[in-house]
Amino acid sequence: LTEEDIDRSFARLARTWVKLGLMDAEPPASLTSIPPEVLCCDKHHALARRAAAESFVLLKNAGNLLPLKDDLKVLYLVGPHAASVDVLLGNYFGASNRLTTVLEGIVGRVDPSCAVEYKMGCQTAHPNLNPVDWVSFESAKADVCIAVMGVHPMMEGEEGDAIISGDIGDRMNIDLPEHQVRFLRKIKDAGAKLVVLLTGGGAISCPEVHDFADVVAWVGYPGEAGGEGVADILFGDVSPSGRLPVTWPKDVRDLPGYEDYSMSGRTYRFMEKEPLYPFGFGLSYTQFEYKKLTLEPAADGDITAIVQVKNTGKRDAEEVVQLYVRWNGVDFRTPLQALKAFKRVSISAGKTAKVRSTITPAMRRVVDPEGKSVNAAGNIEVLAAGACPIERSTQLGAASFVSTRLAGKAAPCGSRSVGRMND
Repeated sequence: LTEEDIDRSFARLARTWVKLGLMDAEPPASLTSIPPEVLCCDKHHALARRAAAESFVLLKNAGNLLPLKDDLKVLYLVGPHAASVDVLLGNYFGASNRLTTVLEGIVGRVDPSCAVEYKMGCQTAHPNLNPVDWVSFESAKADVCIAVMGVHPMMEGEEGDAIISGDIGDRMNIDLPEHQVRFLRKIKDAGAKLVVLLTGGGAISCPEVHDFADVVAWVGYPGEAGGEGVADILFGDVSPSGRLPVTWPKDVRDLPGYEDYSMSGRTYRFMEKEPLYPFGFGLSYTQFEYKKLTLEPAADGDITAIVQVKNTGKRDAEEVVQLYVRWNGVDFRTPLQALKAFKRVSISAGKTAKVRSTITPAMRRVVDPEGKSVNAAGNIEVLAAGACPIERSTQLGAASFVSTRLAGKAAPCGSRSVGRMND
C-alpha cells in the first residue's frame, strides 16, 4: 500500500462521517432523539413481515394447490428448517426479540379446527443415523404436507461462521443435498400433496424436486417475521410477487470453469444453456398480460418506455415489471439481454396499468472488447417482461414478453444511475 492509497480510503471514510453529522460539535437530533421504544416496535415488525412476503418466490404451483384453503383438517409440517431460527437470520443480521419460525407462522395462521402435525424428519447436511421413518406414512394422511428444506447459513457464508461447511463456507456444488431429495421423494411417493419451501442465499439445483413436488418456492433467509410472511403467502392473504435475483442452473456442470471475468456462459446475460429457473422469475396467484410497449423520446436524450400490463385473473396482486435491453447487429459480443429497470406495481383484478420506465443514454451503451462503454452500431431492442425474456420463463408460467426496436446508435452517455437486481 502507498500513502496515497491510505489517504484516498481515509477520505472516503471521513466524508461519510461528515455526512452522518458525526464530526459536528453537536450530533444531529436525528441521531440523538431516537427513543428505545423504536427498537423492535410493531411498525418495524410489520415492515419485516411485508418484506418476507414480498421476497417469497413461487417457482411452481401445479394444479393451483396454493393458496391453501381455510378448511384444512390436518396440515403436516416437516423439514430441518421448519422450526429453525438460524434460517430466518442468514449470515448478516441483528438480533430481535420477535423471531417467528415457519412453524410458528403457520400455527398462528391456520383455522383453530386444523391440526398441525410437526416432525423435523431429516437433517440439513447429513443423512439420518436412525433409519426409522414415520414421516412419509403420516404425512400422506394429511390434507397437505409442507416441507421446509434447502441450505442453512451454517453451510454457506463467511468461512468462520459456516461451521458445517466442508469447503470453508463456499459451495462446491449447488445441488440440494441428495438425502433431502430422497426424503422428499418418499413423502411424495406415499401419496402426499407436497409443498417444498427452500431456504438459502443462492441458487439450488433441484430439477428432480421440481418434477415431482406439487409446489416449489424459495423463501431465502426471510428475517425476523419470516414465518408470518410465509404464512401470509401460503394461505393467500398476500399474492406472491417475489423474483429470483440470480439464475438457477439445472446443474453446476452447466457452468463453465471460472477462469476469467468474461462471464461467458454465466448469469442471465450470457448463459445459453436452459436454466432450471431464470433470473427475474416468480409466479403469482393471478395472471398478467403484457401489451403494447411504446417508446417516447425526450429532448435530453432519455427515452420513456411505456408498457400496458393487465391483470387477467380474479385476484388483486402486485407484479414486478422488468425492462431489458438487447443489442442486435453489433460486431462484438454483447449480453443476450440486460436488465435496465424494474418496478413493483399493484394491479387490481381485470384492470390494466401503464408502467413507465426511463431509459437513459447510459443504459443504451455497451462495453466493447477493450472494456470501453460505447454507442454500438446496430439497433437496440427494448423488452418488457415479468421475468428474463427467454423461452424457459414462459414454459414455467411467466407472461409472454413484448418488445420494440430503437433503431440507430444510442445517444451520448449520461451519468444517471439505476436500481438493478444482482445476477
